[in-house]
Amino acid sequence: MNLQEFHNQIMIELPSYNPNRPELFQKFWSHSFYGNNTYNNPDSLYFKWLSLAIKKTQPKNIVELGNDAGASTLCIYTEMPIDAHFITIDIQKKLECLPEEVLNDSRMRFIFGNDVDPEIFKGNFPKDIDFLFIDADHSDQ
Repeated sequence: MNLQEFHNQIMIELPSYNPNRPELFQKFWSHSFYGNNTYNNPDSLYFKWLSLAIKKTQPKNIVELGNDAGASTLCIYTEMPIDAHFITIDIQKKLECLPEEVLNDSRMRFIFGNDVDPEIFKGNFPKDIDFLFIDADHSDQ
């Protein structure tokens, strides 16, 4: 299946999709800035699309470039398989919107630094990436 076919399939399923574990988003949506931003809301097409893409592909090795405050991180986290590994990278350390469950999950690896600099991986560069989500650069926000 090519990318356009994949997208079309998700768009067909999207109206009936309900994100998994909506309670994990509570801290994020209650944050003063993110909760009042009309773009960032739990029913956003963007966030539902990303969550459903993870649910459908069931990737084992996930890399996110540019997690900012973590909305996309939560979308990926709530649908990733139990045996997945998730590396998320951002130039800024903004973790206050993520629940402790996500921050303490052994499947998660948070890296802070410039995501175009391979040195941030400290010799442990991710291999066999099944799902790469690019939403960078957040350095000027």
